[in-house]
Amino acid sequence: MASDKHSIWLISGIPATRKSTFGKWLQKNHRFLHLDLEHDKDRPPRSLKGLWSRKFFTISSPEAAQSFIQDLKSLARPIAIDWGFPPEFLWAIEGFKQSGVLIWWFDGDPAAARNAFEQRGATPIECFDVQMNKIRRNLVNIQRLFESNSTVVLNSEGMYLRPEAIYDLIKSRRD
Repeated sequence: MASDKHSIWLISGIPATRKSTFGKWLQKNHRFLHLDLEHDKDRPPRSLKGLWSRKFFTISSPEAAQSFIQDLKSLARPIAIDWGFPPEFLWAIEGFKQSGVLIWWFDGDPAAARNAFEQRGATPIECFDVQMNKIRRNLVNIQRLFESNSTVVLNSEGMYLRPEAIYDLIKSRRD
């Protein structure tokens, strides 16, 4: 297996597919630094305070995304970014990919994902519906960008793929 010492993985996908759970699992089990872009952008983890670039969140260009990734690469350790990005940020995903980030899409049954999102109760269900509508409208571009780096992690019965299985799948496609 290839070394993850300098790897950066981006885990994206539809809401409620346990992107953050997988990122935390990578941190605990494979020594990745886990970065949750949805929750960390306003208060970066202590280890990133000197590198954090607000321009990534304010300048809409692949170059801003590439600059952000270059900052992360200077840490010389594996990093797992989870980000259920709004599709209008596809430019950032393109910049990540051009910078050598391994991008991965977590898919799932929409009804099961909506149910899981609603049960979490942390965010109004309308936010799920808005994001899913944006994803549907941009699905061709999302699929083009992620290519075969996509997997169903949530089935119609509400069962999730285990993190170990997801990790093995990602590693098998990388090696």
